[in-house]
Amino acid sequence: ARKIEDLSKQRDKLPITRYDCNGVLKIAIVINSKTADIQLYHDLIHDRPERISVNQEIRNFIGDRLHQTPAEIFSQLEINNPNLTQKQCHYWWTILIKKQYQKDLDQLKSNKTNALNFELYAVIGQIDGAGFAAAYLFLDNAKKDEGVRTEILTAFLTNLKKLGLQFINYFLTDKDWSQINAAKIVWSNCKIQLCLWHAKK
Repeated sequence: ARKIEDLSKQRDKLPITRYDCNGVLKIAIVINSKTADIQLYHDLIHDRPERISVNQEIRNFIGDRLHQTPAEIFSQLEINNPNLTQKQCHYWWTILIKKQYQKDLDQLKSNKTNALNFELYAVIGQIDGAGFAAAYLFLDNAKKDEGVRTEILTAFLTNLKKLGLQFINYFLTDKDWSQINAAKIVWSNCKIQLCLWHAKK
């Protein structure tokens, strides 16, 4: 295809400056001794490639459009910011959107709740490559059999469905039958997938 002649409408990104430095990086790994021999050759010292930072104006632009996906925001920004990358846009979208749901810098952990026979269940969704916590459930697991846990988890997931989680295509979980059965009851058409790490245990 022919390139458009109007330079103002061309969206080519400026190429990185290259130098005739004959730079070579060699890495030899020795399995038996668990060591690596690293050799770096460079014939001349040159400037480091310039990395274009994301200014405050672009950050504000992203922050005002958090209801859109990073790809949609990037398509609007790249017209006037040819050096901006999609990864930069996605990074700042992830950072800025955290402020809408992160209430505290301390992450919620369950490592001290097991002494009280509590289990922590978390529902995590994925949107455009980023994970978001939708809900948490602390469950007093003392003397509760699988049927009781399934009933409680079913009620928990049913409330999430009523709040808008209507169409779930995949449900990733461990080998806990209470979770699997509850998910199939609430979202009968979803595909249950097991976590590879748990499956290997």
